[in-house]
Amino acid sequence: MNFSSLKVESAEKGVISVKSRFWEVLHDARKGGCITSIRFFHGSGENILQSPIMSYFGSYQDVLNDAVDIRMVDRNGFVEVEVYGELKDIHGSTIDTKYAYTYKYSEGHIKITQKYRFEKPADVKQVGIGCMNLTSKFSYFAARPSHVRADKPYGNCTALWGEVYFAGKPAFEEKNIPLYMAVFNPGVEGIEFIPGSDLEEWTKQLTDYEDLGVFQIKGESKQRSTRITIEPLGSRVRGYSIPHLSGNYVFHYYLGLPKVRDKLPRKYMHMSFGNHPWPSDEDIRRWAYKGVSVVRIHNDYHPSGDFWHDGSWPPYDEKGMRELKRVINTCHKYGIKIVPYFSLYEINPKSEAFADGYIVWRRTIDERGFLIETYPPNYFFGFGMCLRSG
Repeated sequence: MNFSSLKVESAEKGVISVKSRFWEVLHDARKGGCITSIRFFHGSGENILQSPIMSYFGSYQDVLNDAVDIRMVDRNGFVEVEVYGELKDIHGSTIDTKYAYTYKYSEGHIKITQKYRFEKPADVKQVGIGCMNLTSKFSYFAARPSHVRADKPYGNCTALWGEVYFAGKPAFEEKNIPLYMAVFNPGVEGIEFIPGSDLEEWTKQLTDYEDLGVFQIKGESKQRSTRITIEPLGSRVRGYSIPHLSGNYVFHYYLGLPKVRDKLPRKYMHMSFGNHPWPSDEDIRRWAYKGVSVVRIHNDYHPSGDFWHDGSWPPYDEKGMRELKRVINTCHKYGIKIVPYFSLYEINPKSEAFADGYIVWRRTIDERGFLIETYPPNYFFGFGMCLRSG
């Protein structure tokens, strides 16, 4: 079957292959219908998974079911793989918990929906969703901590970057759902995990308490693998009542699959600058000599108050506008494209646009209509607005 740029076929008995121009993903009905292989054609070409991507409720796992119903579906030009099964333990026993998974494929990611139905109530103290055991070549990570850490509605969860060490200590760890996790082999390949938009699926669906999850990126020394643990309920967390699960549960998340190309000419080399100080003509000449082809004026804050206030035009006084024109002309002289930075969801209260439209565009914290400030107290970019303001 061929869905636009994606191809779906039965690779062997019980195995479904989904291919793009960049990667191949395998599902195996003998392994719960789970993803058992991910290969990037222009990366290493090897399976990045040491074991299938798996989910579990206590000792009952999807990957232990060797006879699931797996289907290929055409949904308006998208590739969908549907899996229907029952959680089992290593002895083949069940707790009467059915699962239904939907994998919606596109070239850059898989949107995954995992639904569970408990036919009978069960006490479960550990739940893992989409846990991954990956090649040890993924020795670098990136992550954004949980929104639970943000102390205000406008709080920013700053991204973290680092190296994965295989000494037993997690490179990244959270007790609540992170906004993003990725591991990668720089310049070769990698994979991303992104939770769905309803974060309460991960924080309030299983229990009403915070800090009961285990979310880790960790180098395993014995297995020599990089593990991403995604447990909205972790057995290693002490001091809470074991939840009594019954009825329906659902989790949404994305797996990001990079479009690793065979050859990628460096058409653009990019950098940014501001007005403290403005770049000189000699600075710009050096940029061009070093291969810079695009520059961005990113100047949305400076403690002096002399900056491009979001939503304002002209952005500077007469002297500043003369400097901006000089920089633009010099960039063009040396073949460098120059673009401004715009925030589509913020307006500074000093701009005329704020007074004209904030009543219609404003984003508020609560029913009292308080505006959402963006990133105080050290920096102040403005107030949050809906995208129509852009």
